[in-house]
Amino acid sequence: MSTESLCLRTFAEAVRNRMNKKSVIKFLDPETKFSVLGDEERDATGVFVFYSLLLDSLSYAAKVDSVVGVPDISKTQTTYLKSGQSPVPDKFIEIAQRPSAVADVSSCFAINLVPNIPRGDLSIVLDAVLAITQNDDSIGKTKQKALRVARKEKAPADFLAEAFILAVRVGKNKIEFSMEATDEIAPLIKNIDDIQSKLNTLPKVEPLTPPETPADHERRYISALYDAYDDATKDGTLPSDDISQHPKYDKDLKQRRIEYFAAEAVRRGTRENFRNNDPDNLFTALMTETLNSVSDVHAMDYTHGFERLLFVMRHATTLRLENCILGRIPEWVGASQKKGVCHMLVNDGQIKGWVDDE
Repeated sequence: MSTESLCLRTFAEAVRNRMNKKSVIKFLDPETKFSVLGDEERDATGVFVFYSLLLDSLSYAAKVDSVVGVPDISKTQTTYLKSGQSPVPDKFIEIAQRPSAVADVSSCFAINLVPNIPRGDLSIVLDAVLAITQNDDSIGKTKQKALRVARKEKAPADFLAEAFILAVRVGKNKIEFSMEATDEIAPLIKNIDDIQSKLNTLPKVEPLTPPETPADHERRYISALYDAYDDATKDGTLPSDDISQHPKYDKDLKQRRIEYFAAEAVRRGTRENFRNNDPDNLFTALMTETLNSVSDVHAMDYTHGFERLLFVMRHATTLRLENCILGRIPEWVGASQKKGVCHMLVNDGQIKGWVDDE
């Protein structure tokens, strides 16, 4: 979703699949702002529950403030919103213009959204939402910079509320299709389904274990990792001189090599399974899609190179990669492989390492 413009749908889909299936949803008093009346456990990854949660964050305070005409949202409407078949109802856009909108939504998110995102996934969610805003050319540079600052300095609920209100105010949720285009696309659907069926039958790639001594083709990305470790080390022996004195970075290096070879296993699997279908170009397409998706996160300001590495790695795990053939094969390109592709991009010089030369 990160390559699309910011709107209700893209914001929601960056968050929804990271929600707890067993989320505790709290009921708020319709007469008094943010007073909790009770709660129940619900699957917040479901389309109706999650989209209702988002829209309730807009409607709740408005109803308490006696704003009239706030619509209820049905299951059908949430499905249409999620698929891009429907725009955001005008009344919700109107509510999003209220001066208190960001603060009200933030309070709701602090109650029912952020607590239901697993702690280990929260940074991934925040980075994914930020990436959508940074990839949207319709958002001004000043606003994009403000959102980058908000991501670093503000509470998660506040940052998410700012992005959500912006998505509702200016985002175009409905995808416009012409009937002529639909008629032309229809005959291709069966072919696409046939291709996906064949991809589903491909065997899993054979895993590769990193050799004890790094291979020659690992030198460039490993050198970039050492630069990042050194950049984050304020005093004492540098990791590049003796990494054994830095257990944190020693462990990280071992993990990064596992990721690199996970991606290398996909490259080899591509050559074995697509021998007659230009396998190298298929893998290049995966690398290009990854580069396009992480470049803005890489370009952000960081305290040191190791921080940049961690942010890019987190963002890489959120990539959906549906536009790549390899990304559509079940169990081929998971989190480790996505991060490993980033190391390959460093090897190729397409990512200029992790340390800001300036």
